Amino acid sequence: MDELLVSKETQNSLRIYVFEDDPGVISDLRFNVENFWGHKIVGVASTIEKAKFVIPSLGNLGVQAAIIDANLSGLKHTGHGTQICKLIKEQHPNINLVGYGAEAFSGADYWVGKASGPKVLEDTLSKISSSI
Repeated sequence: MDELLVSKETQNSLRIYVFEDDPGVISDLRFNVENFWGHKIVGVASTIEKAKFVIPSLGNLGVQAAIIDANLSGLKHTGHGTQICKLIKEQHPNINLVGYGAEAFSGADYWVGKASGPKVLEDTLSKISSSI
């Protein structure tokens, strides 16, 4: 009987949704996450309106982790990342949430400072993928 061989990257790759409004950050995330870290970004929401629209469908997209910026366009108050975390956890409690910003915010399972460099985010995603 033939055995199906799957590379480690495929077995442990995450399906990730990104909540971020900075085009440069989105580009860097997509480049690193998909080309070097072996994961797949399945979508990006750059405004709170789009985030609210897409959150109900994250389960159908097979999302296992979300990278969430502290501040998205379209909100007039603080707590942007916290609000998105709350909405996701209410509807999809098994999705791992990575807060990604200058300061930590409540609701995320993990937090990575943007200034800490890509290695910290890579390590966090590896930790998540090894726990799934």
